[in-house]
Amino acid sequence: MICHQDTNSQSSLNWHDTLQLRKTGLLLLLMGLLSGQVYSQGFMQSLTAPVFYELGVQPGFQSNPLNLSETEIDKVAGEPDYLDGIAYSSSNVISLYGKLTWSPRFFKGRRTRFSGQVFYHYYHDIPERNYQSYSLNIKQSLGNYRYLAMGYWILPEYYLRNYRIKDQATLLSNRQSCSFGTDRLWLGFEHRLSKKNRIEYRLNVRSEIYQAPFAHYDMKMQEVGNLMVKYGFLMMVINTI
Repeated sequence: MICHQDTNSQSSLNWHDTLQLRKTGLLLLLMGLLSGQVYSQGFMQSLTAPVFYELGVQPGFQSNPLNLSETEIDKVAGEPDYLDGIAYSSSNVISLYGKLTWSPRFFKGRRTRFSGQVFYHYYHDIPERNYQSYSLNIKQSLGNYRYLAMGYWILPEYYLRNYRIKDQATLLSNRQSCSFGTDRLWLGFEHRLSKKNRIEYRLNVRSEIYQAPFAHYDMKMQEVGNLMVKYGFLMMVINTI
């Protein structure tokens, strides 16, 4: 794959700075929601709620995590410098995860459920592919089987592989490592249709920010009108847009 590098395009913020600003904004929003309750009567009592946790580990194996062609697999075996010193096209993988759930009663005695998750994926034979992701979800009861929910998920850095790029100014080609970060912010409203049926309306905003010199692949997507219809333990997602 050959990517053309545009030497005239530069962004004022790099990809790490942009994702860090989004995490900071989400934290400030959460602090703002809670600050109004700090001095209310019985606030400390509302914090009394158990914290549940889950921990897990799952071993696995991926035969071609870098999605190499057969020709590239042969080159990796004989020329480790072809992919920045990566000498294997397959790897054993260990996935670790942790989850915390806390459900205090902040607003009018109604339950607010906070859940946070951390995933870490360790590639024994291709350590460049190691990555972690984080998520935070908040679900607020509004009464009468209605819920307001929001969530944020972020994968700070994900290594793809290296690619050959061509500088348009010098017309010289070289290989550059390509990584990107991605995040997703969503807001939803859920209500009851019948005793066993629920429906959720959700707005998703997702971004991908690539490391230079691949910044021209950056993108931001908005998904409006997603419907999630839940029937008992079954769920159907309808993408209206």
